[in-house]
Amino acid sequence: MESDQSTVNAARDAWQSVKEVTASDQQLDAAMREYISWGQQRIARQGDVRAWWDRKARHYDACLEKIGPLATAGVPKWKWQTCAINVLNDAYARSQEVSTVRELQQQDTVKTEAIEKMIASAPARASAT
Repeated sequence: MESDQSTVNAARDAWQSVKEVTASDQQLDAAMREYISWGQQRIARQGDVRAWWDRKARHYDACLEKIGPLATAGVPKWKWQTCAINVLNDAYARSQEVSTVRELQQQDTVKTEAIEKMIASAPARASAT
């Protein structure tokens, strides 16, 4: 009878492990599909984005060329600092986007390692019960 109970317990534990691995795998797959879709959308808009950045860069170049002479001439900062603030804000926004991508990559690595550990330890857990 004890043998039957331990077999039932081992089967239940193995089934729970399979469910946990499956759930983690589904979450990882969903996150990766979302990330791939986001990337594909960005690639599809690459021409538009490049043109937008080119216009923005030209605007910044023109704006930044004015700052030095205005500051040297003693023109109050409030009249010309908007350009510098826009440049800094855009730099911050870009760094945030990059950090989001890095965080997703790190989450992917952590979840993949966890799934691999769960799969590797499943036989040992099943035989231990």
